[in-house]
Amino acid sequence: MSSATTHPAVTPSEKYYKIVTSDEKVFNVPECKINRMTTIRNMIDDVGDDTEEVIPIPVSSNTFTKILEFEAIDESIITHANNNEVIEKMRKEPLNDEVIKIFESYNFNDIFEFIRATNYIDYKVALNSICKYTSEMIKVLPANEIQSVFEANITDEENTEFKETHPDILMDDAPTSGGAPAPPKHGEGVVHKDDE
Repeated sequence: MSSATTHPAVTPSEKYYKIVTSDEKVFNVPECKINRMTTIRNMIDDVGDDTEEVIPIPVSSNTFTKILEFEAIDESIITHANNNEVIEKMRKEPLNDEVIKIFESYNFNDIFEFIRATNYIDYKVALNSICKYTSEMIKVLPANEIQSVFEANITDEENTEFKETHPDILMDDAPTSGGAPAPPKHGEGVVHKDDE
């Protein structure tokens, strides 16, 4: 296994837990961060809160590193318990600029892996944030790029049906290369015929 990676900004007396990723890299993660990852927290509780026990997760080291990077942002901008009340409040607020900036550096595969991983470890704040970013990002993609990204085989009949069902929505053109596009600012991206 690779040498351990330690995430900083914790008190000296805090417990650390060994998390091993699917590519066999070990991370020493402080308890304050583990507590946001409900699945891992439950796994640790099941083995008796043993700090020497190695906890395996089906997440790559690349994605887990991104999760820890998000946690550093989360820690600086959000005071929360990982609960439904906080998540509901976040759904109604725009994403923080720091969060958008870090997600903008992801390609589509990074985004999908981040969603899969945060869903598995049950890190609600991170999962909600990446899903919100993705939904905003998709709003500015043309239909053919959405089809390509999701490998969806949309038939002409389905395309016609959508246009008939949603005649008031036209999608702006969006960049077709590079990383994932930024989500639109409020009022941008989706054009309604009434606004033209």
